[in-house]
Amino acid sequence: MIKRLGLAALAAAFILFFWGFFWFGISPLVKQSLQSLPDAAKPGIAAFVDAKLASGTYMSPAYDDSTPEITARTIADYAAGPVAMIHYRNAGAGFMDPGVMGMGFLHFFVSALLIGWLYLRAGGPLPGFRDRWAFVVGAGLLIGFAGRLSEPIWYQMPWGFFLYYAAFDVTGWALAGLAMARILRPQTA
Repeated sequence: MIKRLGLAALAAAFILFFWGFFWFGISPLVKQSLQSLPDAAKPGIAAFVDAKLASGTYMSPAYDDSTPEITARTIADYAAGPVAMIHYRNAGAGFMDPGVMGMGFLHFFVSALLIGWLYLRAGGPLPGFRDRWAFVVGAGLLIGFAGRLSEPIWYQMPWGFFLYYAAFDVTGWALAGLAMARILRPQTA
């Protein structure tokens, strides 16, 4: 079963990789949820460069509880807005960098191995194709719901991009689950 688990994870990784190419690279829907920064806002990025800001994730206003007065001010500033969470990288990167593509493929492979391992630990292989497929789809739902939708809830960020990414997780794992369910079937005598 270990060999079939590896094969199932490899098949799932290929499916997720190419589904991601379509979902984020070809589909026009991505532009609905991930907008380009307008030219009027680009001086803000230039200010990051001028300040020699380190790569990281930044929040404004950032929570500060060092004194009761500062905490009250932070809460008031957050309520008044605007609120921003910025993921910033201070160096350039290759847009279609082969190393990033390789790491992304590896991430899908290891994720599929983990789902397959959980499936086997939960009593798999299940006899019915639909039940095996539903297990993987359930894992995709969990990834999308728990992993992607926490940020718009906890940080009160706009929902669009996070919903789009969660939909990628669910649909991608539903497709990958077709291969995994086929490969991780019970062995015949």
